[in-house]
Amino acid sequence: MSRPIKKIDENLISELAGLNCSAEEIARIVGISKTTLYRSYGTLLKKGKKFVKTSLKRKQYEVAMKGNPALLIWLGKIILKQTDKTKIDSKVKLKIIREVTEDLNGSE
Repeated sequence: MSRPIKKIDENLISELAGLNCSAEEIARIVGISKTTLYRSYGTLLKKGKKFVKTSLKRKQYEVAMKGNPALLIWLGKIILKQTDKTKIDSKVKLKIIREVTEDLNGSE
């Protein structure tokens, strides 16, 4: 005799994945094995994880656009492929200025 079919709340799986819960956490909460979770509800997990990433990116963008320098720099590096590299020029011109002062007695 086979095991009775367990009723699984797909909305709960979706919601938990959207909160960035791990597969282990979701499987434990729903009461199924991690293998069953991946096999039967893998699409819901992927959709939930994409939701998390999209929400996080949106919030980072909002905060950056309000003038957060750290996020502006980070997003520039990620989205615009900007770097912190500085070019070092081996040809350097030096200008030396010598200043001579005299005291009231006329000596240097």
